[in-house]
Amino acid sequence: MGVLRYVLMRVGWMVFVFFGITTLTFVITNLVPADPAKLAAGLEARGEQVEQMRRLMGLDQPLSVQYVRYVTRLLRGDFGLDARSQRPVADQLRQY
Repeated sequence: MGVLRYVLMRVGWMVFVFFGITTLTFVITNLVPADPAKLAAGLEARGEQVEQMRRLMGLDQPLSVQYVRYVTRLLRGDFGLDARSQRPVADQLRQY
């Protein structure tokens, strides 16, 4: 019984740490004064192009919706697209 309790405690802490780290990284990336939509659209992009990219990236949604989407994608192993190259981050990680 002691081993089962130990494993359950470790799994509980793992879930707690996972959500703590994901929340921290999400908050930090939203506090950085950079516009990922502008970067993805290109520095010479017009306002409507940046807005279109913002919609495509889901940045026009409330932060709560963005966070839920962020966590569900992480749980599926989908790390999204690189803002500059628009290539999947998972592919780039495999390459390096």
